[in-house]
Amino acid sequence: MLFVIFRGFKVSVAALDAFFQANSIAPTMSIPPFEPDEGEQYDEPRSRQQMEFLSTRLQAAGGDAEAAAKIFIPATEQHDRSRFAYVAYCWMFVYSQRRLQLDNDLPEAVPPSFDTLRQEIMGFVNDSNESIQGLGEIFLYSLVSWERSHFPRAVKETLRQGDYSLPDNA
Repeated sequence: MLFVIFRGFKVSVAALDAFFQANSIAPTMSIPPFEPDEGEQYDEPRSRQQMEFLSTRLQAAGGDAEAAAKIFIPATEQHDRSRFAYVAYCWMFVYSQRRLQLDNDLPEAVPPSFDTLRQEIMGFVNDSNESIQGLGEIFLYSLVSWERSHFPRAVKETLRQGDYSLPDNA
């Protein structure tokens, strides 16, 4: 399980999957894509395809090289799969504890390219989903995701060096 704090929007999995399928991209099926650390390989084509597609869409909407988006799907241990997904433009993982400076760590200003992407995805929301509170609105969220086990690069480096204490930024 992974705890994450992010800025982004909530969307139904059905709408997000319809967006992907309309663009010939594999749907999420309520399974969060896995994005490896720099230098590592994707473990499955579906994840790579989804993340590369979002990046391409941001670039096409005028995003700079730093523009990013990530999909988060809430954990639903021992229940049905989540009906909701979140698309974020900035995020921070919390592994045990973390000090946040919201203005610096998670800026409130929405990149214009991300807002364009949001509008495009929300175009796939059908009438039955429109009554969901906060759907499509950009907020600060926190959630527990059942994303695959992941160590941040800083933790991996300290472990390789034989130092088993967590770095300050983990």
